[in-house]
Amino acid sequence: MMGEDITIQKKEVFMTVAEQLRREGFEKGVQFGMRNGVLNAIEMGLKIRFGADGLKLMPRIRKIQNIERLRAIQAALYTVKDLSEFHQTMAAKSPKREPRPSSDET
Repeated sequence: MMGEDITIQKKEVFMTVAEQLRREGFEKGVQFGMRNGVLNAIEMGLKIRFGADGLKLMPRIRKIQNIERLRAIQAALYTVKDLSEFHQTMAAKSPKREPRPSSDET
């Protein structure tokens, strides 16, 4: 009887850990999907608004990990008059240095 209780407790702990890992994986997947969606929207906006010259910014933009910063860049595409103003807006929204993603974020 005591052995069964220990086995049940081990299974419950294992399930709790497994559920937590599954939840964390799901959350990372959602964040990854949101980031990619915003990046795709920015890329499309740059192509439509500024053509090939605008698309030259994508390698720099893809390095940005912060989703809120990416959303601000995406929103700027609706309001800027030209590529020069977009550059200024990006520089204004840019921190001195984009933090590197931790091993958990890659």
